Amino acid sequence: MATLPELQAMKTALEMARFSGNRRVKTGQTELEYKTEEEMQSALASLDRQISALSGTRSSIIYVSPSKGL
Repeated sequence: MATLPELQAMKTALEMARFSGNRRVKTGQTELEYKTEEEMQSALASLDRQISALSGTRSSIIYVSPSKGL
């Protein structure tokens, strides 16, 4: 398992690639290529969970599912 600083570096690299429109992310000697935006979002969510678990904090992401209440 990666350390907290390694996970944070991975997250930063992934966010920078995502927001610049790149699909390739290189951290250290590892290079990954994501096919879709959804894959990148899923990887970011996974990194957030792992970082939260190691740092002892809870994630502040809230998912809202609207409905008509029928």
